[in-house]
Amino acid sequence: MIYRVSARGLLIENNSVLFIEYRDMDNAIYYSLPGGGQDINIDLAQTLRNEFIEEVGIEIQTGDVILVREFIVSNSRVECWPNGIHQLEIIFDCKRVHDKIEIPATKPDIGMTGIKWIPIDEIKSYNVFPTTDIIDIVKSRSVHYLLNRD
Repeated sequence: MIYRVSARGLLIENNSVLFIEYRDMDNAIYYSLPGGGQDINIDLAQTLRNEFIEEVGIEIQTGDVILVREFIVSNSRVECWPNGIHQLEIIFDCKRVHDKIEIPATKPDIGMTGIKWIPIDEIKSYNVFPTTDIIDIVKSRSVHYLLNRD
């Protein structure tokens, strides 16, 4: 099992949320907020800005922390975590820096099949991470902690 800290970002535009679409080892599709693991000597905000460029080609600025999610998965069905993962995710509210058209992703993740803008009122009908309640959390205007464990 590996341990890592990750930064993720919630970007809302035109009443839709930006998600990364993934396919797991069982060919199931799921969606996750853009972001990724923190490297040593890179702060979380810079980690997130780098990941947005690499994964979706969008320059962002980070806002407030909206959610801290911890998950512990022993038997992962995700190719990059075959022996499990214990991850701490810090999720930031984000805004696009400017209205430039997205540039192609330069470094997609393992299992990543694309990006998807999911309308806010449809999120609960998708398999999304960190939670289908992400919009309710944002509306509450307080930071939440979420633990997922298998």
